[in-house]
Amino acid sequence: MFQALLDDAGGGPVTIQTLAKTYVRRKKECKRSGAPSFPFSLWVVNLIQTVSFYHTAAMSTLSKETMTTFYVEERFPDAILQNLKKRTLLGLVWDTVILMNYIVFRT
Repeated sequence: MFQALLDDAGGGPVTIQTLAKTYVRRKKECKRSGAPSFPFSLWVVNLIQTVSFYHTAAMSTLSKETMTTFYVEERFPDAILQNLKKRTLLGLVWDTVILMNYIVFRT
């Protein structure tokens, strides 16, 4: 699944736009497998989870190395830990709105 996330980025960095592509792909896979749809409240949580690491990183793009350190080595990369940008709940909500925009209008 992690490799598929990277593949959705086409060999480039992971962005909100590529996360939308991954979200749409995974939703189609779940539907084909017969998994039930999420109720609205869980759908919103799922969207927020999709952008949570992106928001926490506070970077405009996430390199393969950054993603691998977090998901494979299960630790925060130094670039994120040393990033002094302020992370806010409003920013997380905004990233979620941008993700929804890509999912609905651009994928």
